[in-house]
Amino acid sequence: MYQISFPKRKMSMKRCIALAMGMLLVMAADAQMSIIGPATPAGDWTTDFDMVQNPGDSAVWTLSIYLSDGLVKFRKNHDPMLTWGDVTFPTGTGILGGSDIPADPGFYLVSFDTSTLAYSFSQGFVGINNTTPNVALDIAGAFAQRTAHLDVTSNSATVPANVGLVNLIGAPTGAVYLETFPGIDGQRLIIHNSNTSGQPASFEGTYDIVAGGTIELVFVNAVGWKITSGGGGSDIFWSQTGATDAISNTNAEG
Repeated sequence: MYQISFPKRKMSMKRCIALAMGMLLVMAADAQMSIIGPATPAGDWTTDFDMVQNPGDSAVWTLSIYLSDGLVKFRKNHDPMLTWGDVTFPTGTGILGGSDIPADPGFYLVSFDTSTLAYSFSQGFVGINNTTPNVALDIAGAFAQRTAHLDVTSNSATVPANVGLVNLIGAPTGAVYLETFPGIDGQRLIIHNSNTSGQPASFEGTYDIVAGGTIELVFVNAVGWKITSGGGGSDIFWSQTGATDAISNTNAEG
């Protein structure tokens, strides 16, 4: 039998309930904690994003997630009656049935401690060969991408998803037309044209890649794929006039 006692100092009823529920959560070995709300990628109050229980401390649950500007709460066992929230962000103490947590946009490591009901949303930096990262990903050393070879003998091909470096191979009999996939905001793609017939290639009918040439593109939400460099074998640089981005070669748009 469990006995729950509280400090002798005066506490609000809500806080007492919050602490009691914290004890109950610790006792419930089968609990599953999750995060819900319009700020999650689902954008609603019905879709749970399950958190992962810390193997070294069963009271601590964590989740890496991107949040938009909006509201979230913590939930137990996907039960709409068991939610915790408060008005403070990025740290606070959850209250059973409490206020929605107002999140700022960003990628977070979310933590919820069921023994104390303390929560936190932290934006950590990752360092590779670097113990003092200064940006989201700080690499001390070279960065390499593996090449995906794409046969364009049929004069057309679809660039596969989830690749960053593509090499066009094969012996096409005419100009090559490349179709592609919807990218993710900020995703980069490099395409090199090394087909053995010396045929040019066209990326979505917008950007040309001469035989032996290379282009680099970036995907921008609500805009699509935009070229940053390469093409006809000469360097291309971004320039900006007002709100219009232009590229200083024959493929420029503006």
